[in-house]
Amino acid sequence: MVNNMCHLELTVVDIKALCKSRGFTSREANSRNLLEGFFLSETGVANALGGMTRDEVILLHLMKLTPETVDASFFDRIYGTKSSRSKWRFGTFNQRYKDTFKQVKTSLIRRGVILFSEKHETWEKNTKLERLRFRFPKEFHPFLPLPFGPARSIPGSGNFNQTVVRDKLMEILSCHTSVSEANGAKHNLSIKDGELCMGGKEFRTKYLVEWQRAVWALTLKEEESHKKTRQGSISTTKAAAYAFSLLMPGEWILADELSSLLKIFCYGIDPPDPEKVCRAGWKQGCLARQTLAGKTYYALPEDRAENNIDAGTQIDPGRFLKKTNNGAVIVDISTIPYESLEFLARISNFRVAGSQLTAFPNFVKTGRIIMNIGQVPLTLWLKKNAPVFAGVISTIEQQWGKQVVHQNLLVARIRDLSLKVAIQKAFADSGKVVFLPNNFIAFPYDLTRKIKALVNKSGYVVKTIEAK
Repeated sequence: MVNNMCHLELTVVDIKALCKSRGFTSREANSRNLLEGFFLSETGVANALGGMTRDEVILLHLMKLTPETVDASFFDRIYGTKSSRSKWRFGTFNQRYKDTFKQVKTSLIRRGVILFSEKHETWEKNTKLERLRFRFPKEFHPFLPLPFGPARSIPGSGNFNQTVVRDKLMEILSCHTSVSEANGAKHNLSIKDGELCMGGKEFRTKYLVEWQRAVWALTLKEEESHKKTRQGSISTTKAAAYAFSLLMPGEWILADELSSLLKIFCYGIDPPDPEKVCRAGWKQGCLARQTLAGKTYYALPEDRAENNIDAGTQIDPGRFLKKTNNGAVIVDISTIPYESLEFLARISNFRVAGSQLTAFPNFVKTGRIIMNIGQVPLTLWLKKNAPVFAGVISTIEQQWGKQVVHQNLLVARIRDLSLKVAIQKAFADSGKVVFLPNNFIAFPYDLTRKIKALVNKSGYVVKTIEAK
Protein backbone atom coordinates (compact mmCIF):
# COMPACT_ATOMS: atom_id res chain seq x y z
CA MET A 1 0.00 0.00 0.00
CA VAL A 2 2.92 2.35 0.74
CA ASN A 3 4.43 1.50 -2.63
CA ASN A 4 1.21 2.18 -4.52
CA MET A 5 0.61 5.41 -2.67
CA CYS A 6 4.11 6.80 -3.25
CA HIS A 7 4.40 5.75 -6.89
CA LEU A 8 0.82 5.91 -8.20
CA GLU A 9 -1.38 8.09 -6.02
CA LEU A 10 0.58 11.07 -4.65
CA THR A 11 0.95 14.13 -6.83
CA VAL A 12 3.98 16.40 -6.74
CA VAL A 13 1.98 18.87 -4.65
CA ASP A 14 0.99 16.09 -2.24
CA ILE A 15 4.59 14.98 -1.82
CA LYS A 16 5.84 18.52 -1.22
CA ALA A 17 3.25 19.11 1.53
CA LEU A 18 3.80 15.66 3.06
CA CYS A 19 7.57 16.08 3.25
CA LYS A 20 7.18 19.49 4.86
CA SER A 21 4.80 18.11 7.48
CA ARG A 22 6.98 15.12 8.32
CA GLY A 23 10.27 17.04 8.13
CA PHE A 24 11.71 14.99 5.26
CA THR A 25 14.60 16.45 3.26
CA SER A 26 14.63 17.47 -0.39
CA ARG A 27 16.17 14.07 -1.18
CA GLU A 28 12.98 12.28 -0.13
CA ALA A 29 10.83 14.93 -1.79
CA ASN A 30 12.61 14.38 -5.11
CA SER A 31 12.68 10.56 -4.99
CA ARG A 32 9.55 8.47 -4.72
CA ASN A 33 11.70 5.45 -3.85
CA LEU A 34 13.28 7.25 -0.91
CA LEU A 35 9.89 8.58 0.18
CA GLU A 36 8.55 5.03 0.17
CA GLY A 37 11.45 3.88 2.33
CA PHE A 38 11.13 6.72 4.85
CA PHE A 39 7.35 7.06 5.06
CA LEU A 40 6.79 4.48 7.84
CA SER A 41 9.77 5.69 9.87
CA GLU A 42 9.30 7.62 13.13
CA THR A 43 10.56 10.83 11.55
CA GLY A 44 8.13 13.67 12.13
CA VAL A 45 5.19 11.44 13.09
CA ALA A 46 4.69 12.89 16.57
CA ASN A 47 4.87 16.44 15.24
CA ALA A 48 2.41 15.72 12.42
CA LEU A 49 -0.08 14.05 14.76
CA GLY A 50 0.32 16.78 17.36
CA GLY A 51 -0.99 19.40 14.98
CA MET A 52 -4.31 17.68 14.36
CA THR A 53 -7.73 18.65 15.68
CA ARG A 54 -9.34 16.64 18.49
CA ASP A 55 -11.88 15.12 16.09
CA GLU A 56 -9.11 14.04 13.72
CA VAL A 57 -7.21 12.40 16.59
CA ILE A 58 -10.36 10.56 17.63
CA LEU A 59 -10.93 9.46 14.05
CA LEU A 60 -7.42 7.97 13.86
CA HIS A 61 -8.05 6.11 17.11
CA LEU A 62 -11.09 4.56 15.46
CA MET A 63 -9.01 3.66 12.40
CA LYS A 64 -6.51 2.09 14.78
CA LEU A 65 -9.27 -0.20 16.06
CA THR A 66 -10.51 -1.02 12.55
CA PRO A 67 -8.75 -4.15 11.21
CA GLU A 68 -9.76 -3.54 7.61
CA THR A 69 -9.10 -0.61 5.33
CA VAL A 70 -11.88 1.98 4.99
CA ASP A 71 -13.28 3.91 2.05
CA ALA A 72 -13.95 7.63 1.69
CA SER A 73 -17.38 7.43 3.32
CA PHE A 74 -15.68 6.57 6.65
CA PHE A 75 -14.43 10.17 6.97
CA ASP A 76 -17.87 11.70 6.49
CA ARG A 77 -18.40 11.51 10.26
CA ILE A 78 -16.06 14.47 10.83
CA TYR A 79 -15.67 16.14 7.44
CA GLY A 80 -19.25 15.89 6.20
CA THR A 81 -21.79 18.64 6.79
CA LYS A 82 -25.55 18.55 7.27
CA SER A 83 -26.08 20.57 4.10
CA SER A 84 -23.92 18.26 1.95
CA ARG A 85 -25.57 15.15 3.42
CA SER A 86 -29.00 16.58 2.72
CA LYS A 87 -28.08 17.78 -0.75
CA TRP A 88 -26.53 14.51 -1.90
CA ARG A 89 -28.66 12.10 0.12
CA PHE A 90 -29.60 10.17 -3.01
CA GLY A 91 -26.55 11.15 -5.05
CA THR A 92 -23.75 8.99 -6.40
CA PHE A 93 -20.76 8.00 -4.27
CA ASN A 94 -18.65 10.72 -5.92
CA GLN A 95 -21.28 13.37 -5.37
CA ARG A 96 -21.67 12.46 -1.72
CA TYR A 97 -18.00 12.13 -0.77
CA LYS A 98 -15.87 14.14 -3.22
CA ASP A 99 -15.67 17.11 -0.82
CA THR A 100 -14.92 14.75 2.05
CA PHE A 101 -12.01 13.27 0.13
CA LYS A 102 -10.62 16.74 -0.58
CA GLN A 103 -10.55 17.35 3.17
CA VAL A 104 -8.94 13.96 3.80
CA LYS A 105 -6.22 14.78 1.32
CA THR A 106 -5.57 18.20 2.86
CA SER A 107 -5.71 17.25 6.53
CA LEU A 108 -4.46 13.65 6.63
CA ILE A 109 -2.75 12.53 3.43
CA ARG A 110 -0.65 15.66 2.96
CA ARG A 111 0.14 15.62 6.67
CA GLY A 112 1.70 12.18 6.12
CA VAL A 113 -0.25 10.26 8.74
CA ILE A 114 -2.37 7.79 6.72
CA LEU A 115 -1.95 5.46 3.75
CA PHE A 116 -4.23 5.29 0.74
CA SER A 117 -4.28 3.48 -2.58
CA GLU A 118 -6.62 1.97 -5.11
CA LYS A 119 -7.90 -1.50 -4.24
CA HIS A 120 -7.56 -3.69 -7.31
CA GLU A 121 -10.21 -6.15 -6.11
CA THR A 122 -12.89 -3.47 -6.49
CA TRP A 123 -12.84 -2.92 -10.23
CA GLU A 124 -16.62 -3.39 -10.31
CA LYS A 125 -16.86 0.04 -8.69
CA ASN A 126 -17.62 2.76 -11.20
CA THR A 127 -15.20 5.45 -10.05
CA LYS A 128 -11.71 5.61 -8.64
CA LEU A 129 -12.94 7.36 -5.50
CA GLU A 130 -15.07 4.30 -4.74
CA ARG A 131 -12.01 2.08 -5.16
CA LEU A 132 -9.71 4.08 -2.88
CA ARG A 133 -8.95 2.52 0.50
CA PHE A 134 -7.34 4.14 3.55
CA ARG A 135 -5.41 2.87 6.57
CA PHE A 136 -3.75 4.31 9.66
CA PRO A 137 -0.47 2.33 9.81
CA LYS A 138 0.35 0.47 13.02
CA GLU A 139 3.83 2.01 13.01
CA PHE A 140 2.21 5.35 13.93
CA HIS A 141 -0.04 4.04 16.71
CA PRO A 142 2.40 4.76 19.59
CA PHE A 143 2.55 8.44 18.64
CA LEU A 144 -1.20 9.03 18.63
CA PRO A 145 -2.28 11.61 21.26
CA LEU A 146 -5.08 10.81 23.70
CA PRO A 147 -8.59 11.28 22.24
CA PHE A 148 -9.62 13.51 25.18
CA GLY A 149 -8.10 16.28 27.27
CA PRO A 150 -5.54 15.80 30.05
CA ALA A 151 -6.71 13.20 32.57
CA ARG A 152 -7.05 14.09 36.26
CA SER A 153 -4.67 12.40 38.69
CA ILE A 154 -6.65 11.40 41.77
CA PRO A 155 -5.30 9.18 44.58
CA GLY A 156 -7.29 6.14 45.64
CA SER A 157 -9.01 3.34 43.80
CA GLY A 158 -12.49 4.83 43.99
CA ASN A 159 -15.48 2.54 44.38
CA PHE A 160 -16.93 -0.03 42.04
CA ASN A 161 -19.43 -2.85 42.16
CA GLN A 162 -17.22 -5.70 43.36
CA THR A 163 -20.04 -8.18 43.80
CA VAL A 164 -21.09 -8.45 40.14
CA VAL A 165 -18.48 -10.98 39.01
CA ARG A 166 -18.57 -12.87 42.30
CA ASP A 167 -22.32 -13.23 42.00
CA LYS A 168 -21.81 -14.51 38.47
CA LEU A 169 -19.33 -17.16 39.64
CA MET A 170 -21.88 -18.46 42.12
CA GLU A 171 -23.76 -19.91 39.14
CA ILE A 172 -21.22 -22.71 39.33
CA LEU A 173 -22.84 -23.86 42.54
CA SER A 174 -26.34 -23.49 41.10
CA CYS A 175 -27.42 -21.64 44.22
CA HIS A 176 -27.50 -18.09 42.94
CA THR A 177 -29.28 -16.28 40.11
CA SER A 178 -27.39 -13.53 38.30
CA VAL A 179 -28.32 -10.89 35.76
CA SER A 180 -26.72 -13.05 33.05
CA GLU A 181 -30.04 -14.86 32.65
CA ALA A 182 -31.25 -11.77 30.82
CA ASN A 183 -28.55 -12.43 28.22
CA GLY A 184 -29.45 -16.04 27.45
CA ALA A 185 -27.19 -19.09 27.70
CA LYS A 186 -24.26 -17.56 25.84
CA HIS A 187 -22.43 -16.75 29.08
CA ASN A 188 -23.86 -19.33 31.46
CA LEU A 189 -21.45 -21.06 33.82
CA SER A 190 -21.77 -24.82 34.20
CA ILE A 191 -19.89 -28.04 34.83
CA LYS A 192 -20.18 -30.61 32.06
CA ASP A 193 -18.42 -33.95 32.38
CA GLY A 194 -16.15 -32.38 34.98
CA GLU A 195 -15.23 -29.46 32.71
CA LEU A 196 -15.87 -25.94 33.99
CA CYS A 197 -17.50 -24.16 31.06
CA MET A 198 -18.74 -20.70 30.27
CA GLY A 199 -21.11 -20.46 27.36
CA GLY A 200 -20.24 -24.03 26.39
CA LYS A 201 -16.49 -23.29 26.17
CA GLU A 202 -13.71 -24.13 28.60
CA PHE A 203 -13.67 -21.41 31.26
CA ARG A 204 -11.36 -18.43 30.74
CA THR A 205 -11.13 -15.15 32.64
CA LYS A 206 -11.66 -13.19 29.43
CA TYR A 207 -15.14 -14.70 29.15
CA LEU A 208 -16.07 -13.00 32.43
CA VAL A 209 -15.01 -9.70 30.90
CA GLU A 210 -17.05 -10.45 27.78
CA TRP A 211 -20.07 -11.21 29.96
CA GLN A 212 -19.68 -7.93 31.88
CA ARG A 213 -19.49 -6.00 28.61
CA ALA A 214 -22.49 -7.90 27.21
CA VAL A 215 -24.70 -7.02 30.17
CA TRP A 216 -23.40 -3.44 30.08
CA ALA A 217 -24.44 -3.25 26.44
CA LEU A 218 -27.77 -4.90 27.20
CA THR A 219 -28.46 -2.27 29.85
CA LEU A 220 -28.00 0.42 27.19
CA LYS A 221 -30.08 -1.58 24.68
CA GLU A 222 -27.23 -1.59 22.17
CA GLU A 223 -28.37 -4.71 20.35
CA GLU A 224 -31.07 -2.74 18.56
CA SER A 225 -29.25 0.55 18.09
CA HIS A 226 -25.97 -0.93 16.86
CA LYS A 227 -27.69 -2.29 13.75
CA LYS A 228 -27.88 1.30 12.49
CA THR A 229 -24.17 2.05 12.67
CA ARG A 230 -22.01 2.96 9.70
CA GLN A 231 -18.77 1.61 8.29
CA GLY A 232 -16.10 1.28 10.99
CA SER A 233 -18.43 2.26 13.84
CA ILE A 234 -18.33 0.26 17.06
CA SER A 235 -20.68 -0.16 20.00
CA THR A 236 -20.98 2.43 22.74
CA THR A 237 -19.57 0.13 25.42
CA LYS A 238 -16.64 -0.95 23.28
CA ALA A 239 -15.85 2.69 22.54
CA ALA A 240 -16.01 3.65 26.21
CA ALA A 241 -13.95 0.65 27.33
CA TYR A 242 -11.28 1.53 24.75
CA ALA A 243 -11.15 5.15 25.90
CA PHE A 244 -10.70 4.18 29.56
CA SER A 245 -8.03 1.63 28.64
CA LEU A 246 -5.83 4.53 27.49
CA LEU A 247 -5.65 5.99 31.00
CA MET A 248 -2.60 5.38 33.16
CA PRO A 249 -3.06 4.02 36.72
CA GLY A 250 -4.36 6.81 38.96
CA GLU A 251 -5.82 8.80 36.06
CA TRP A 252 -9.52 9.66 35.89
CA ILE A 253 -11.78 11.52 33.48
CA LEU A 254 -15.27 13.00 33.54
CA ALA A 255 -18.00 11.28 31.57
CA ASP A 256 -18.55 14.39 29.44
CA GLU A 257 -15.00 14.10 28.12
CA LEU A 258 -16.17 11.07 26.13
CA SER A 259 -18.83 13.03 24.22
CA SER A 260 -16.84 13.64 21.03
CA LEU A 261 -15.32 10.16 21.07
CA LEU A 262 -18.69 8.43 21.40
CA LYS A 263 -20.17 10.62 18.69
CA ILE A 264 -17.43 9.65 16.22
CA PHE A 265 -16.90 6.03 17.29
CA CYS A 266 -20.64 5.30 17.32
CA TYR A 267 -21.50 7.29 14.20
CA GLY A 268 -24.84 6.25 12.74
CA ILE A 269 -26.82 5.93 15.96
CA ASP A 270 -28.37 8.51 18.25
CA PRO A 271 -25.56 10.17 20.26
CA PRO A 272 -25.36 8.27 23.56
CA ASP A 273 -25.41 10.12 26.88
CA PRO A 274 -21.84 9.74 28.30
CA GLU A 275 -23.02 9.95 31.90
CA LYS A 276 -25.60 7.23 31.31
CA VAL A 277 -22.97 5.06 29.64
CA CYS A 278 -20.50 5.47 32.50
CA ARG A 279 -23.13 5.00 35.19
CA ALA A 280 -24.23 1.71 33.58
CA GLY A 281 -20.59 0.63 33.32
CA TRP A 282 -20.09 1.32 37.01
CA LYS A 283 -23.21 -0.62 37.94
CA GLN A 284 -21.94 -3.66 36.02
CA GLY A 285 -18.51 -3.49 37.66
CA CYS A 286 -16.75 -2.41 34.45
CA LEU A 287 -15.83 1.06 35.77
CA ALA A 288 -14.81 2.62 39.06
CA ARG A 289 -15.85 6.11 40.09
CA GLN A 290 -15.12 8.73 42.71
CA THR A 291 -16.37 12.24 43.37
CA LEU A 292 -14.14 15.28 43.75
CA ALA A 293 -15.41 18.84 44.21
CA GLY A 294 -18.90 17.72 43.28
CA LYS A 295 -17.80 16.11 40.00
CA THR A 296 -17.85 12.36 39.33
CA TYR A 297 -14.77 10.90 37.66
CA TYR A 298 -14.48 7.45 36.11
CA ALA A 299 -11.69 4.97 35.37
CA LEU A 300 -11.22 1.24 34.98
CA PRO A 301 -11.29 -0.54 38.37
CA GLU A 302 -7.98 -1.83 39.67
CA ASP A 303 -9.55 -5.17 40.63
CA ARG A 304 -11.34 -5.83 37.35
CA ALA A 305 -11.01 -9.26 35.77
CA GLU A 306 -8.46 -8.09 33.19
CA ASN A 307 -6.19 -6.67 35.89
CA ASN A 308 -6.61 -9.68 38.15
CA ILE A 309 -4.26 -11.82 36.05
CA ASP A 310 -1.10 -10.83 37.93
CA ALA A 311 -2.61 -9.87 41.26
CA GLY A 312 -3.69 -13.41 42.10
CA THR A 313 -0.18 -14.79 41.83
CA GLN A 314 0.74 -12.80 44.96
CA ILE A 315 -2.02 -14.34 47.09
CA ASP A 316 -1.43 -17.40 49.24
CA PRO A 317 -3.51 -20.24 47.63
CA GLY A 318 -4.35 -21.42 51.14
CA ARG A 319 -6.72 -18.47 51.40
CA PHE A 320 -9.06 -19.86 48.74
CA LEU A 321 -8.21 -23.60 48.59
CA LYS A 322 -8.92 -26.16 51.29
CA LYS A 323 -7.42 -29.63 51.54
CA THR A 324 -9.70 -32.67 51.62
CA ASN A 325 -9.16 -36.11 53.09
CA ASN A 326 -8.90 -37.72 49.65
CA GLY A 327 -6.21 -35.32 48.45
CA ALA A 328 -8.40 -33.12 46.24
CA VAL A 329 -9.13 -29.47 47.03
CA ILE A 330 -12.27 -27.46 47.84
CA VAL A 331 -12.44 -24.11 46.02
CA ASP A 332 -13.80 -21.01 47.76
CA ILE A 333 -15.66 -19.27 44.93
CA SER A 334 -16.14 -16.11 47.00
CA THR A 335 -12.40 -15.37 47.31
CA ILE A 336 -10.46 -17.19 44.58
CA PRO A 337 -8.79 -14.80 42.11
CA TYR A 338 -10.23 -15.17 38.64
CA GLU A 339 -6.93 -16.20 37.05
CA SER A 340 -6.42 -18.84 39.76
CA LEU A 341 -9.79 -20.33 38.87
CA GLU A 342 -8.76 -20.33 35.23
CA PHE A 343 -5.48 -22.03 36.17
CA LEU A 344 -7.34 -24.76 38.05
CA ALA A 345 -9.69 -25.18 35.08
CA ARG A 346 -6.67 -25.83 32.86
CA ILE A 347 -5.46 -28.76 34.98
CA SER A 348 -8.58 -30.03 36.79
CA ASN A 349 -12.01 -31.53 36.62
CA PHE A 350 -14.67 -30.16 38.95
CA ARG A 351 -17.58 -31.49 40.94
CA VAL A 352 -20.22 -29.71 43.01
CA ALA A 353 -21.43 -31.45 46.16
CA GLY A 354 -23.13 -29.90 49.15
CA SER A 355 -22.77 -26.37 47.73
CA GLN A 356 -19.01 -26.87 47.51
CA LEU A 357 -16.83 -26.84 44.41
CA THR A 358 -14.19 -29.56 44.49
CA ALA A 359 -11.28 -29.82 42.04
CA PHE A 360 -9.60 -33.08 40.99
CA PRO A 361 -6.48 -33.33 38.79
CA ASN A 362 -6.88 -34.14 35.11
CA PHE A 363 -3.85 -36.05 33.84
CA VAL A 364 -4.21 -35.12 30.17
CA LYS A 365 -4.90 -31.43 30.75
CA THR A 366 -2.01 -31.12 33.20
CA GLY A 367 0.32 -32.83 30.76
CA ARG A 368 -0.44 -30.25 28.08
CA ILE A 369 0.95 -27.37 30.14
CA ILE A 370 3.32 -29.11 32.58
CA MET A 371 6.36 -27.29 31.19
CA ASN A 372 4.81 -23.89 31.94
CA ILE A 373 3.50 -24.35 35.47
CA GLY A 374 6.45 -25.64 37.49
CA GLN A 375 7.13 -22.43 39.43
CA VAL A 376 3.58 -21.10 39.60
CA PRO A 377 2.70 -20.51 43.30
CA LEU A 378 -0.54 -22.43 42.92
CA THR A 379 1.33 -25.45 41.52
CA LEU A 380 3.80 -25.38 44.39
CA TRP A 381 0.94 -25.23 46.89
CA LEU A 382 -0.85 -28.18 45.25
CA LYS A 383 2.32 -30.29 45.24
CA LYS A 384 2.77 -29.61 48.94
CA ASN A 385 -0.81 -29.79 50.19
CA ALA A 386 -2.87 -31.91 47.76
CA PRO A 387 -1.51 -35.49 47.44
CA VAL A 388 -3.63 -36.39 44.41
CA PHE A 389 -2.45 -33.33 42.46
CA ALA A 390 1.11 -33.88 43.66
CA GLY A 391 1.02 -37.48 42.41
CA VAL A 392 -0.24 -36.52 38.95
CA ILE A 393 2.28 -33.70 38.56
CA SER A 394 5.13 -35.92 39.75
CA THR A 395 4.19 -38.74 37.36
CA ILE A 396 4.00 -36.39 34.40
CA GLU A 397 7.37 -34.83 35.27
CA GLN A 398 8.98 -38.26 35.56
CA GLN A 399 7.52 -39.45 32.25
CA TRP A 400 8.22 -36.23 30.40
CA GLY A 401 10.21 -36.91 27.23
CA LYS A 402 9.77 -40.68 27.42
CA GLN A 403 6.52 -40.79 25.50
CA VAL A 404 5.69 -38.70 22.45
CA VAL A 405 2.07 -38.02 21.59
CA HIS A 406 1.23 -36.78 18.11
CA GLN A 407 -1.78 -34.91 16.86
CA ASN A 408 -3.49 -35.78 13.55
CA LEU A 409 -1.70 -39.13 13.48
CA LEU A 410 -3.42 -42.43 12.69
CA VAL A 411 -2.22 -45.95 13.44
CA ALA A 412 -3.23 -49.07 11.47
CA ARG A 413 -2.50 -52.80 11.79
CA ILE A 414 -1.91 -54.75 8.58
CA ARG A 415 -1.78 -58.51 9.05
CA ASP A 416 -1.60 -59.43 5.35
CA LEU A 417 2.01 -59.40 4.11
CA SER A 418 1.15 -58.69 0.46
CA LEU A 419 -0.93 -55.66 1.42
CA LYS A 420 1.82 -54.44 3.69
CA VAL A 421 4.33 -54.69 0.82
CA ALA A 422 1.95 -52.87 -1.53
CA ILE A 423 1.61 -49.97 0.90
CA GLN A 424 5.34 -49.88 1.47
CA LYS A 425 6.01 -49.62 -2.27
CA ALA A 426 3.32 -47.01 -2.84
CA PHE A 427 4.41 -44.66 -0.06
CA ALA A 428 8.12 -45.43 0.34
CA ASP A 429 9.21 -42.15 -1.24
CA SER A 430 6.71 -39.96 0.64
CA GLY A 431 8.48 -40.30 4.00
CA LYS A 432 5.09 -40.01 5.70
CA VAL A 433 4.39 -43.67 6.45
CA VAL A 434 6.32 -45.24 9.31
CA PHE A 435 6.36 -49.03 9.75
CA LEU A 436 6.25 -50.16 13.37
CA PRO A 437 6.67 -53.51 15.15
CA ASN A 438 3.81 -56.03 15.36
CA ASN A 439 2.41 -55.16 11.89
CA PHE A 440 1.52 -51.55 12.73
CA ILE A 441 2.01 -48.47 10.58
CA ALA A 442 1.62 -44.79 11.44
CA PHE A 443 0.72 -42.02 9.00
CA PRO A 444 -0.68 -38.46 9.02
CA TYR A 445 -4.41 -37.92 8.73
CA ASP A 446 -4.15 -36.32 5.28
CA LEU A 447 -2.99 -39.67 3.80
CA THR A 448 -6.09 -41.52 4.98
CA ARG A 449 -7.98 -41.26 1.70
CA LYS A 450 -5.05 -42.50 -0.41
CA ILE A 451 -4.32 -45.43 1.90
CA LYS A 452 -7.99 -46.45 2.00
CA ALA A 453 -8.14 -46.28 -1.80
CA LEU A 454 -5.13 -48.59 -2.09
CA VAL A 455 -6.54 -51.05 0.45
CA ASN A 456 -9.92 -51.17 -1.29
CA LYS A 457 -8.29 -51.53 -4.71
CA SER A 458 -6.30 -54.50 -3.39
CA GLY A 459 -9.55 -56.20 -2.38
CA TYR A 460 -9.37 -55.62 1.36
CA VAL A 461 -11.70 -53.89 3.79
CA VAL A 462 -10.77 -51.06 6.18
CA LYS A 463 -11.96 -51.52 9.74
CA THR A 464 -11.98 -48.35 11.83
CA ILE A 465 -11.70 -48.11 15.61
CA GLU A 466 -12.17 -44.75 17.32
CA ALA A 467 -10.87 -44.08 20.83
CA LYS A 468 -13.22 -41.91 22.87
